[in-house]
Formats: sequence, structure tokens, C-alpha cells
Amino acid sequence: MNKLINIFIKLSLLLCYPFSFFSSRKKSVWIFSSGHHFRDNPKYLFLYVINNQPEITAVWISRNRELVNELKAKGYLAEYYMSLRGIRYILRAKLCITEAGIATVNLWFSGGMKNINLWHGIPLKKVGIGNKHYFFPKERTVRNIKKWLWVRAVWLFERNPDFLLVTSEYYRDVMRQAFAARDENIFITGQPRNDVLFSSITGAVSDDIEEQLQLVNSDTSDKHILCMPTFRDSALSWIEGSGLDFDKLNIKLQQINTTLWLKLHPLDVSNSIKPLAFSNIKILSGNIDMYPLLKSFDALVTDYSSIYFDYLLLNRPTIFFAYDLENYLSVDRDMYFEYDDMTPGPIVKTQSELEQEIISIANSKDEYASERQKIRNRVYDYRCGQASEHIFRELESRYLH
Repeated sequence: MNKLINIFIKLSLLLCYPFSFFSSRKKSVWIFSSGHHFRDNPKYLFLYVINNQPEITAVWISRNRELVNELKAKGYLAEYYMSLRGIRYILRAKLCITEAGIATVNLWFSGGMKNINLWHGIPLKKVGIGNKHYFFPKERTVRNIKKWLWVRAVWLFERNPDFLLVTSEYYRDVMRQAFAARDENIFITGQPRNDVLFSSITGAVSDDIEEQLQLVNSDTSDKHILCMPTFRDSALSWIEGSGLDFDKLNIKLQQINTTLWLKLHPLDVSNSIKPLAFSNIKILSGNIDMYPLLKSFDALVTDYSSIYFDYLLLNRPTIFFAYDLENYLSVDRDMYFEYDDMTPGPIVKTQSELEQEIISIANSKDEYASERQKIRNRVYDYRCGQASEHIFRELESRYLH
């Protein structure tokens, strides 16, 4: 019975889509979303509009009821994506601004809305149609086949967005192919989330971010290093998969008066198990928006995460701990470029190599400044901290006049 009800609901929603094209959409109503969370590029463009453009009705649409209540308590317009008020705003909005596409908001009532895709990073790994695991399931189970069918259906709506953010001319072809986008719909600018690296933004630091900031700032170590590994399709736990001896690593960090701050991917199962308990290795919340915190760290340790492209704007050292590089490339994801060509820092694969590079950072050694500048110039055409304003002006000229 429940299955029949579920099928009936889905069919009813599907029928809503063609009728949504007859909705009277207002140019001044913009909806923003980042799935279940309040973060990434949509968050920072939303805050820019709220703080600077009162003529725009900016509404945050979320699949997280708790988040909706939190944002309402702060005075923002926010609605649950399937509530009556949420659907009403979705039907009225001219622009839908996301980090991935309209399907992350509410596909069923999106007819006639403009798809503004700010994406969520500068890709090193293949994304969109280039991500073979996204379009082709590894195992042909019923669940995977259902997911495959849904992904194919969604792609019909997500391809060729009305506005696609690209950070440089160098990346134009990459993003055009990934999203089957037209040249006239590709806009080169910075990422709104990086504006907070250049200046403070009203509303950017929530209570949970402030708590993490105080935690980092109260630590008395000489150096603070952020470790942010990417998500792996084939191995959910980075703590186990990395093979690191954390007892040994902690002793080394104590000797050089350095703290390693580990921020795991939100989908890493290690976030839900008992955290590491060490004096010089500390865990940051897996779901936190890291961009207001990036300036608090002297260096970064990562692997294949696009966070290092953001960190380039601070011109600080990055260590690439790629212990599983060959396996990652063969099992998890393909890359657009040769890994060595896009990584302006030492690539290490063992704990001893990682410790040696951390010691170099503790001693303020930096041999990769020119390499960082070369990659930074390649991936960013604009580095001025005004991405939100640039994007707003472009959207204003296209859709408000």
C-alpha cells in the first residue's frame, strides 16, 4: 500500500512540472539553495544580496527543516522545499541559484525558472558528464539502476544552465563540456565563497563556526595546519584508509609545537565514530562551512580536494598527501589534468614524508611560492574578493532589465 501511495505522489509531482511553466514569475524574486546546508557559493551570494540589494526578495530554500528554522530566527526568508510557502516562492521566483542545479531544490515546480549554477569548486576531478561513476553505476543492482535512471532524467534539466560560473578562461572548455553549456551562458569570475577570505561578511559566521574559530584561536601552538582530505567512493573512512600512525604523528607534532586540525568530508563515516583524542591532532566539525576559518591556518594538507584551489588565494603552503593516488585514479575518479601539473606543493605518500614536510612548515620553509603563483594565475582570472558583486551585476543586466 505504501509503495502505491509513493508511486501516486511521484506521478502527481511529475504532472506538476508542465503546469509550472504557466506560473507568473517575478524578476525580483530569487531563490537560493545548497541542499541540506547553508554554505558554499549560494550562501555567500545570498548574503551579498541580503546585505546590499534590498530590491531583491532573496529566499533560502532547504530540504532541512531545522536549518529553515535557524535561518528564520536570524531574520532571513527561508522555507522548506515542499512546504506550501516554499512551493509558492519556487513558483514565483525567476532565478534559482544553486551549487549544482535546480534538482537540488525542487524540480517539480521549476518550469520557466532560470538555472544559475555557481558550482562548488574548481574541478581537478572530472565532474558533470565527465564523472563516469555519476552516469554509469559500478554495479547493476536495482538500487543503482533506479539511481541511474533518475540521474539521466535530471540531466535533461541540468545540462546547459542559463548561467554557469567559471573561474578562468583556462577552465572554460572543462566546464562547458562537463555541463554541455553554451559559451554565452558561461561567466568568468571569482567564487562568492572566497570573498570572505578578503573581508568580513555580515552573516557569514554562525554560532557553530564561531565555536570552531575560538577553538583554533585559543590553541597556543606555533603553527596550525589544516588537513582536509576529499571523499572517496571506494573507502569511506579516511582515518583508517590513510594508514597513519596517529600516536607517532602526535609525538612529532608535539616536538615541533604544531597542531594538525583534521576536517573530514561530511560523508566520511569517521565523523560519526569516536573522535581521535590527541593533544596536537584535533577534529573540526565535518559539516561546518570552512571558508571563514581558512585564514586561521598556516598551511594545508590535502589530496584531491578542490579546497587547495581556494587556499591558493592566501598564498600559503600546501602538502599533497596522495597515499592512494594510483588506486584513486583507477577506482574512484578520473582527472582533467596530470596530477603533478596542478599541485603546487610537495606530493607525499608515506607518513615519514608527510612528517618531514610538516617539519619544514614548522621551520617556515617555503619552496613552492612561485609554483603556487603559476597555478593561481592559471585557475583564477579575478582575485579581488568581489565575486558576489560581479555575479549580481551580471544577473541584474541579464534578468532585471
